[in-house]
Amino acid sequence: INDPFWGYASRRDELVALLPWPTVTAASQPDPTTFGGLPVNMPAVFQMNAAPWGGFLSPTGSYRGWTTQIVANATSVQFVLVFDPDSAGAETITVPCVGAGADLPDSGWIPARAASVPDFAEPGQFSAPCVWIPPEPGQLTVTAEVTYEVDSIVAGPAGRRFQESLAGEVRSSPSLSLRVDDLRIVNVNPPPLDEALAGSNS
Repeated sequence: INDPFWGYASRRDELVALLPWPTVTAASQPDPTTFGGLPVNMPAVFQMNAAPWGGFLSPTGSYRGWTTQIVANATSVQFVLVFDPDSAGAETITVPCVGAGADLPDSGWIPARAASVPDFAEPGQFSAPCVWIPPEPGQLTVTAEVTYEVDSIVAGPAGRRFQESLAGEVRSSPSLSLRVDDLRIVNVNPPPLDEALAGSNS
């Protein structure tokens, strides 16, 4: 089967290019629109859209009785942060997130923010996958990276079948740009009804 005459791999590179890669998108909780960015000392849980997590199949390619198909399975997600604090130079931080076999939903944003993540913590007080604690004001860019294991599955005459591991693939999201700043005022209570009415008449 490795004889080039049979050409079982003749379309392999083309089939890899035809894998239906979903677009990777990065996000965070708390949602940056809530506070205009990420607050200092409020643990941020980085997320991505669920579609890229899972397995994907290419179309099949046939040649001289051999049929080839490419399979890609997501094995890990990490987030690459470039944090440029107002007080010092920029640094690159890698935040591991989930690994192979993680049971995650196939829609929405993954992973969900766990109940164990506190609302506030200083750097070093809490550590968990997908979580980063902003230490001080600055500019932040976030990129989600999904790593895939890629295999070529070949079937031939008389039930012959074999699987070959190919080079892995890393798919990245566009960078998400955020401002990290001190949390100054949070309005958690609406004004009393009489005050609201008085304000509407002024």
